[in-house]
Amino acid sequence: MIDHQTTATAKIDAWLDGAEPFVADFLSLRYFAVAALIVASVSIFMFFDEFHAYSSDAGQHYALIRALMDLEGWGRPLATPNLGGLPFYPPLSHWMAAGVGKLLGSGLIGMTVVASASVGLFYLSMFVMSFRIDWRAPLFAFLITICFALLRGPVFGRMVVNNYFYAQAVGSAITALVLLTALYKWRRWNIIALDFFVLVGGQIVVFTHLMPAAQLLAAYCTILLMVAWKRSSWRHLGRLVVFTGLSLALTALNPFAQNNYSIAQSEGGAHINFFGERITQIFLLIGGVAASINLIRRTVKNEDAGMFLGCMGLSACGLAFLQMLLFWIGIGSNYAIAKHMFVLVAILIFVLAANLALRRTTKAEHQNFGKPATILVMCSVLALLTARIDIYPSILNLNKVLQFQTAVRELSSREKNSDDRGMIALASEWPPNIAYGITIGDLRFPMEFAGPILDQKPLPRDRVSMAFMPTSDPSAPRTCVIPAFSNQIALALDYACVLERAK
Repeated sequence: MIDHQTTATAKIDAWLDGAEPFVADFLSLRYFAVAALIVASVSIFMFFDEFHAYSSDAGQHYALIRALMDLEGWGRPLATPNLGGLPFYPPLSHWMAAGVGKLLGSGLIGMTVVASASVGLFYLSMFVMSFRIDWRAPLFAFLITICFALLRGPVFGRMVVNNYFYAQAVGSAITALVLLTALYKWRRWNIIALDFFVLVGGQIVVFTHLMPAAQLLAAYCTILLMVAWKRSSWRHLGRLVVFTGLSLALTALNPFAQNNYSIAQSEGGAHINFFGERITQIFLLIGGVAASINLIRRTVKNEDAGMFLGCMGLSACGLAFLQMLLFWIGIGSNYAIAKHMFVLVAILIFVLAANLALRRTTKAEHQNFGKPATILVMCSVLALLTARIDIYPSILNLNKVLQFQTAVRELSSREKNSDDRGMIALASEWPPNIAYGITIGDLRFPMEFAGPILDQKPLPRDRVSMAFMPTSDPSAPRTCVIPAFSNQIALALDYACVLERAK
């Protein structure tokens, strides 16, 4: 007699054996989503009240976020004098911060939350990708990254320390997540669905920042090129041509890409250690190209994480070389080149770590180990530790700043100026970019006249009627206080009186 139950069980077992890769992949993605949520949440908790940037970029990003928070719905603010060209900046990361800011009552908290979550998610994605190469790779990458971060080298999180490349950090985190998802689905989706996913992801990143969008699309194009070469396939070469053409066309037609490129041509300031000089940048790129090609050569046969990571490193180096070439022919800037270094160094550390891990492994050991949940717990811990060491130190606790902001907004609303003079914020105990951000963001003072605040220099007397300072600020001249516009948190000062006292 045939045991139908046993036969059915055997059929189910056989089906599960055949479906095992799919099940493992599904579980990994599901667990990764949970891990990503936990890492983002813990990153937010770790950095919630911290502020790390001296750069004027922080004040300008805040001004745009404040303007978005003041809109009735989602959209783009008007090009008012306090915003300059900011309304034409790619808006996605600022919409995110504005949404969080509305929820938590502060645009500064909004941008801090989004930036810190982005750093944590970037590292989580990179550690998970490197773990798929070899279990040693994330450990090596962790050790190298924290040592470099302790030396204040330009690794990923340093973008929001001193420089505050906010939108770039958010866009690079999205880029890492898109490429990791493409890796998970490399053999699960058909090529049209996969290419469409990355193409859409690239255009989403264009709405955040142009540089990480270029890095995403260039990395994927390099991956497709390696596949076409490895398989000697005209079909995959055609796939590369179509994807490249669509990416270039859509990006060129995107108005935010054009505006972002124009902004990047200005020679802004970028604080960068070790790789601020051109000769060291060139040596870094040459070494990065060699290490990336070596990793691709070792791993291209399997078309897995090693090939993806190697292509990320190779394409990032290629884009940095291209940026140098544009500068040499007169249509680029040193500022744009410097901005490449942070993500580039972070990626090349993982490339180096993967090469070191593969040199030490044996064929039998070249396998991932453990359950998906265990692997992701380890990668999550590494990501959080790396983010904590990378984003350090905090130069200011935001609690008093938020109280001062709220007070300034309420007190300034009482004043109805009948002339062209405006109101500003000053704070001698805080970084100047905080007062600058409140001045152009909350008080809507024209940006073109607010610059001296960053250098702690006086503004034109005929442009300012009143200055707000924290009541605890020892430099606030009490004889200049205007009681009707002051409270226990913020002092309103007659600015002409302040200038007289400063002489």
